[in-house]
Amino acid sequence: MPVIAAYVAVGALPFSMLIFLPLFVGAMVTDLGFPERQTGFIASADSAGFVAGGLLAVCWVPSFNLRRIILGGLIAMAVLNAGCAFASDVESMMALRFVAGFAAATVSAGIVACIAGTPNPDRIYGLWMAGQLTYGTVGFLVAPALFGKWGVAAGFLAVAGLCALAVPLTRCLPARAKPDPAGSTSVASGGIRIALWSAIAGLFVFYVGLNVVWAFLERMGDSAGLSARTIGNGLAVANAAGLAGALLVSALGAAIGRIAPLSIGLVLTAAAILLLLGGRFGAFTYTVAASVYLAGWCFLVPLMLAAVSDSDPNGRFIAIGNAVIAIGLAGGAALGGLLVTGATYDPLIWAGALGISGSLLLLLPLLIAQQRS
Repeated sequence: MPVIAAYVAVGALPFSMLIFLPLFVGAMVTDLGFPERQTGFIASADSAGFVAGGLLAVCWVPSFNLRRIILGGLIAMAVLNAGCAFASDVESMMALRFVAGFAAATVSAGIVACIAGTPNPDRIYGLWMAGQLTYGTVGFLVAPALFGKWGVAAGFLAVAGLCALAVPLTRCLPARAKPDPAGSTSVASGGIRIALWSAIAGLFVFYVGLNVVWAFLERMGDSAGLSARTIGNGLAVANAAGLAGALLVSALGAAIGRIAPLSIGLVLTAAAILLLLGGRFGAFTYTVAASVYLAGWCFLVPLMLAAVSDSDPNGRFIAIGNAVIAIGLAGGAALGGLLVTGATYDPLIWAGALGISGSLLLLLPLLIAQQRS
């Protein structure tokens, strides 16, 4: 249990900026007087650091002591977030956020690599995802009052404090992703390697499809005439559905295989967002669509990561997958911005549905190869 607690607690912290980005961006504008465009650059610097850190992890995950790397990354996150609390200009904040994003990616890559070496990664990845959702739910209950009373500095210091508190948990983590990578032959064949790269591409397409919708989901509700309170309530229900999806995959593990649940889940998730086509929907349809969509997201990702980890004895591909998630999130938001016309969000919805459902074609080669072996 201590090691699972470490996976869940430490694994949620690297996503602090992503989860609470709207609050940090708003507070930097109101408290520090940063122009909105500049705060966008700061958010981009954090994402760029995360991507850079994730890609570099491909080199160190197979051979370095993961426990020590995660410990160093957590300490760096604590120091850098504390430094952000005292930054007063855009340039300093951008530099700090880039390095903080790099440190966060280092911690995240180490955690996903550690989980990849567990006997039942499907369940642990499910708990890992549930931890992020729980962190976000509790954080959004507490953070508005925290930001309102003490400003953006309090938010950065809170993240720094949580990282410092999580440091002792690193003692529970393993030093290596897999106990005996040299003895495994699961990635020896060129066919499996190609299937792994196809699955990584599928993970990328999936996340682009997700975020092209997620980034504008609130605006879709507003365009349909829903009130801010109705949209907020719908997203709160969706967050609870997401937590249920993560806990469901954690309970099931790989007991029923992966091809059927991934196929059904991807189709249902894509179908859910198609309910929003045309922009003529009420609160009930919006809540159902958002709930199925977020539940599918949190149910499917653990299965995808576990499938990659099963054929990845040294942890290199799972580290690539961690970086690809960040790239997909950024790519989805950028694609959404390009497709927004102002008149309708239908192009975004179709792009999201095609990306989510189409990712199955890229995942199938690995799933079929694993089923045959």
